[in-house]
Amino acid sequence: SSISAPSRVMSASPMLSHLEKAYFSDITSPFAGNDGSISIFCGQNRFSEIHNAAREITRLVRDKKMRYRNISIVARDAEIYKGIIERIFPFYEIPVFLDRKISLASHSVAKFITSILDIALGGLTYENIFSYIKSPFSPLSPNEADELENYCLKAGVRKYSWSKPFELKGHIYSAENAKEHEEFTPEKMQEINALRERVYLPLNLLVTKLRSKASVLELCKYLFDFLTEINLEKKIKFHTAKLEESGENLYALQTMQVYNILIDIFNDICAVLGHKELTLKEFYTTIRTGLDSVEIGTIPSSADCVTIGSIDRIKGHGAKVVFLIGANSGIFPAPPSQSGLFSDDDKNTLTSLGIEMPPNLLHLAQSEELLIYDAITCAGEKLYISYAMADSSSHPMMPSELTERILTLFPDISFTDDITSLPDGEEIITSKKAVFDILCSKLREYVTEGKALSPEMSAAAYYFSQDEIYSPLLDEAIRMTSFTNASSTVKDYLMKEAIGDTMRTSITRLESYNKCPFSYFAKYILKLEPKKAFEINASDSGSFLHDFLDIFSGFVVNSVDKDGNP
Repeated sequence: SSISAPSRVMSASPMLSHLEKAYFSDITSPFAGNDGSISIFCGQNRFSEIHNAAREITRLVRDKKMRYRNISIVARDAEIYKGIIERIFPFYEIPVFLDRKISLASHSVAKFITSILDIALGGLTYENIFSYIKSPFSPLSPNEADELENYCLKAGVRKYSWSKPFELKGHIYSAENAKEHEEFTPEKMQEINALRERVYLPLNLLVTKLRSKASVLELCKYLFDFLTEINLEKKIKFHTAKLEESGENLYALQTMQVYNILIDIFNDICAVLGHKELTLKEFYTTIRTGLDSVEIGTIPSSADCVTIGSIDRIKGHGAKVVFLIGANSGIFPAPPSQSGLFSDDDKNTLTSLGIEMPPNLLHLAQSEELLIYDAITCAGEKLYISYAMADSSSHPMMPSELTERILTLFPDISFTDDITSLPDGEEIITSKKAVFDILCSKLREYVTEGKALSPEMSAAAYYFSQDEIYSPLLDEAIRMTSFTNASSTVKDYLMKEAIGDTMRTSITRLESYNKCPFSYFAKYILKLEPKKAFEINASDSGSFLHDFLDIFSGFVVNSVDKDGNP
């Protein structure tokens, strides 16, 4: 089960060359010396792993004149670190490209199309219609969608109610409900019905066509004509521009591709099933299958950025410096897992009969060994390996067998951690944002614990005090060092504004305050209420029963005289 391949390492580093030759061989003699091309870092958690990588990248670019494009970060599963990297790297002002793909079916444009088909298949239920209405590509603005949704919830609009103008009076059954619906004046009802028509009328025409007996070619034409009528392509471009303005550049790049991909999917379906007649459910399944089968990727938005991705996708080849993160046991290499009805013996037998089968456990294990080989041979000049001692839930983690093997081969290797000693000195001087963040925490320690600032932090404090942008932020940080989260007495004028001259309370309110003061504040001071929905709950049933008994008792009393005669 061993793997052999031609040498891939084109490096002048003796350590990297020896690593490629010795890792999968029987070589046990340790490598003498350390040329600095391989190093291992042990972090307290995954956050400290990424902080260490960011500091090293900043040092390489600043001191070694390395370009960002010559650096790659690889992991067995980059999705584990995606959120951490997106949170930490902006502090160090490091441009990154996260190499990942998403399923087209999970994109907002695809969900908009499937919501249309859900309506055609399942009717105008609350979930179906508002999945369509609250999409960025619907005919209504977000405010109009919220207004229509609030009315539908309050008035109890059902799926069969959309075909005719909404009338509030049919939904009021008590004086209490009538008071709640005072906001829906005749003028307001006209506005709401105008929104209903903008949503319902085009949809109804499409649904009628989709439910008719037609070929796949005709069904695709009906759907595409509807998307053209509502200007979907123009709305996608507008939505992309908004994403770019808000800094969602990655999602914007993915959204730009979607419309053309959808056209290709419709063309492929028509080419294969064009003149075949399908039921609406079969057509829906076909469209979903097409959307599920496509993944959207992106290209780097900048020529000079750090590439980050899973080792099985980017492999890191061509990079001078590679950071291999997440070298933990059970993560890299990933343990082979197998599910299904067939054992390895069954798969081997079926494969020998010419039946294509999923890989067996042996093939999965060999694939992981190949990924290890890719990881240890992808660096041209320097390889950084790191692992964490705990995950995000503080559960302990162990180093990978890869780490143990490298430590055996290179006993003189550079090994650092942030457990026995925290980074300090010039090592933590990276970007303005990162240093300012560290300075704030050091100032807090100085005030609360009396720890003196290091020379580097003292110099940083003076630098920021002279900076036009950071000077007011530093003043605020110094002011906040003495902040304690202790509750203070509410001002008299605020109390009077909130509860008036006389405070009325009850046992229930006092118990609510004792249980959760914020809940009391939200409910009884701010008087916040959940969104009103037309539904019969337990309290409504009780009120209805009490009203019925009261009316019935009155009827019985009034139907006889004082002697009990009718």
